[in-house]
Amino acid sequence: MVSEAEKYREQFFKTYPGLLDWHDHVKQEHADSCQTLGGRLRHWEGEAPFTEIINAPVQGTSADITKLAIAAFREARDSLPQKLDARLLMQVHDEIVIEVPQAQAERAGQLLVQSMLEAGQHFLTDMPVEVEAVICEDWSGKNARPVPSLETPIELVAISPPEQTTEPIPHQRVDAELTKLADSVRNLDLQAVAANLGLERDRTDKSKWNAWAEVDGHREKQHAISITDNKFMDWKTEQGGVGAISLTMAVRGGDFKTALEWLTQQQEQQFIPAQAFQESKEPKSLELPLPNEPNWDQVRKYLTQIRGLPTNLVDKLHHQGLVYADDRCNAVFLRQAFDSPTWERLETTGATLRGTIGDFKGLAPGSSKDNGWFWMGVGRGEVQRVVVTESPIDTVSLAVLEKGQTHRGRTIYFSTDGKGSMPIEALQAVVDRGGSVVAAFDNDADGRRLSEKLNTSVANGGYMTPTQGKDWNEQLLRFRQELRDWYKQARDVGRSETHLKGIEGIGKAFTQDGTPPNEQDLRVMAQDKTDWQGQTQMIADCAQQILDTAGEPQAGGTLFVGKTYTLFAQNDSLYALASGRGSKPTESDCHILPDSTLEQDRGIILKVQEGVISIRATSVTNLDAERFEYQANRVMQQMKAQEQEHSQITA
Repeated sequence: MVSEAEKYREQFFKTYPGLLDWHDHVKQEHADSCQTLGGRLRHWEGEAPFTEIINAPVQGTSADITKLAIAAFREARDSLPQKLDARLLMQVHDEIVIEVPQAQAERAGQLLVQSMLEAGQHFLTDMPVEVEAVICEDWSGKNARPVPSLETPIELVAISPPEQTTEPIPHQRVDAELTKLADSVRNLDLQAVAANLGLERDRTDKSKWNAWAEVDGHREKQHAISITDNKFMDWKTEQGGVGAISLTMAVRGGDFKTALEWLTQQQEQQFIPAQAFQESKEPKSLELPLPNEPNWDQVRKYLTQIRGLPTNLVDKLHHQGLVYADDRCNAVFLRQAFDSPTWERLETTGATLRGTIGDFKGLAPGSSKDNGWFWMGVGRGEVQRVVVTESPIDTVSLAVLEKGQTHRGRTIYFSTDGKGSMPIEALQAVVDRGGSVVAAFDNDADGRRLSEKLNTSVANGGYMTPTQGKDWNEQLLRFRQELRDWYKQARDVGRSETHLKGIEGIGKAFTQDGTPPNEQDLRVMAQDKTDWQGQTQMIADCAQQILDTAGEPQAGGTLFVGKTYTLFAQNDSLYALASGRGSKPTESDCHILPDSTLEQDRGIILKVQEGVISIRATSVTNLDAERFEYQANRVMQQMKAQEQEHSQITA
């Protein structure tokens, strides 16, 4: 199965992380040739296929070692004072098979082992070389026994790899100068290189560097790079690598040679130190922040008032110990492992920290990134649905937004903490038993990449994205605001006190328990909104009619000052103001409105920009609607009377 193969692959690279670093490095190089440790070249026309360029130097060096071992064995055999009747039968990859009389088997085996060891050590100078050899009756291993260890090494004739006697063809020649240049800049300090590349050090994580760009009038993060010694990982592009050359290519783009030229130029202009490596340390043990109960009030207010999570649900999670406050007023969301397929909670493996002052986000020291997540379950029975989001707050937000929906069995809402790991095998098990896995990541480029990644790893997965805002918490906050607007709109169109109290109850149920409005409530809400829009649009049309008919030019626009209302229009903006009510003009409003309209007790009761009525700044009642309609008709009558009088005088 794909999931099982993926599990073995992940475990392999955890066991041998250096291989993963090397793979990343090769991917960044985009090379068209490679070389074995014996100096043999392989060249491709254009960029080499990744699987071939990582295989060729490994398998090729193995062939170098085996060939040198065969040559050393033959030279040693022929130089012995006592004849050794051993002959080479065949070579199979890195295995050498010889045939020898039984009486000489141990001696020949010891000589072959020593030849292979020394051949391996000739190329692999900084790592141990092991050789396994057996004596048997045939190649199938019949009656096999190990070759006994050699107490006194045999003195072998020195054998060196054969020198290249012919010139390589031109396109295979290694550019020695380019290689020397690469060696001089490859090990530059990555933190210093990141600064020279124009990356900004993250304020909350000194090992992380960010790059920003202007996109459609706002700053958008292009790179989020974590650096550890000479390795880096870009969490935005999900690409990593080793060394300064790879980092330069990842940030600036371009090819290997262009990156070399840029690094060399930077090194000439200002000194960049060589990479300093930290001493290897044992993996950190988990250091969970201690709970600080007096700080819980602040964290609770942040989660319920700023992030709009239902108070009773937040209190329940706190009571369960899944979220608490620490000494720095961070919201601490516990990451826990689980038992598949029951999804029973196991040990706590870490914690996600979310600052309530500023924008701090991070993990508790020693948190496992591969085992343990923040998650919560809804419903009863067997887990039939898992919804994967990017953050704990999004996890809770989406659970609230889906409250009241009917799903078979139990639903798990689950956070990956951005681009963290996912329990692919457990997720696939849910799908295999007839359930569903839904990728519910943010509505942005990163979210789409994560959805593709999850649906590539888990067969028959689904996905959904927020329809209002970038993430699920933004969608939750917008729905809460819609409920507040509903009350305001119903009040403005003159609904009864009983009606308004009903809306208050619906809003309270959602704010405290996350209980959503039912279908009937939503229909009433839609009707109130339609009536409000119709009433407000009629007032805006009357205001514009009054300005067009009786307004005076002022401050680049048109101004009308009446006994009850002051009206002003400029380009695509329309305002109605009244004394003793309305909202206070904002700074941007003050840049548009004439100074004469900004009296201390005058507030905005209607604001229209580019044809869109601002709900927040508009507060007009059905009484206002009657007055505006009356005033517009009166102005039109006065205008007609003046036109008739003018035509009589002219006649």
